[in-house]
Amino acid sequence: MRSAAGGVPLSQEYPLLVAAAMARAYRSGAKTQTRRVVEANGWNPNDYEFACVKEHESLSRAQAFFADGRGTGCKYGKVGDKLWLRETWAAAVQDPQSPADCLYRADDNSGVEDLEDVTWRPSIHMPRRYCQTVLTINALRVERLQAITDQDALAEGVVEWFRPRAEELKKEGIAAPDRPKYLFQLLWTSLYGQAAWYANPYVWVICTDKVVTK
Repeated sequence: MRSAAGGVPLSQEYPLLVAAAMARAYRSGAKTQTRRVVEANGWNPNDYEFACVKEHESLSRAQAFFADGRGTGCKYGKVGDKLWLRETWAAAVQDPQSPADCLYRADDNSGVEDLEDVTWRPSIHMPRRYCQTVLTINALRVERLQAITDQDALAEGVVEWFRPRAEELKKEGIAAPDRPKYLFQLLWTSLYGQAAWYANPYVWVICTDKVVTK
């Protein structure tokens, strides 16, 4: 791991793919948490009893350890590291050099002429130089997916996700975003399927502060 003068480790950066609604929630400050499944090579963490999360200056990533001594790293880094948002974007000029030269699907583009002709590009293909939002990790923990509370679900940005789906969700008896945990369940299953919710995997709970670079 690189170090600054005096041996203090420098923070590292990792990309974080987000949908438009989540990018909006991050920029508004409504979203301060994200959950990502704990993964390991060659074994399934969900088959073991979770023990603890450990961080150390010599480790480039936070480590989740389990009761039998197995461990796996967090691919999003550790506390103090940066996450740069990869989101759906489009070039506003022929040769974009920075976020100022780009459009973002998450933003209000009502003033853009010929918006219907804009060629939107998938978030996975967004280069780092076009990123307009960088987050700083301020806390990490591991828990079961279904352990999420209503307060945590709100911190996941479920209200922003709910807004464009309000009419659709009213048919399911949800007239307002007053059941945050259930909204998070709907969000998770919309991304990964019902089985992924009922599997109740261990997840990294990544808490962040916001820094906007655009």
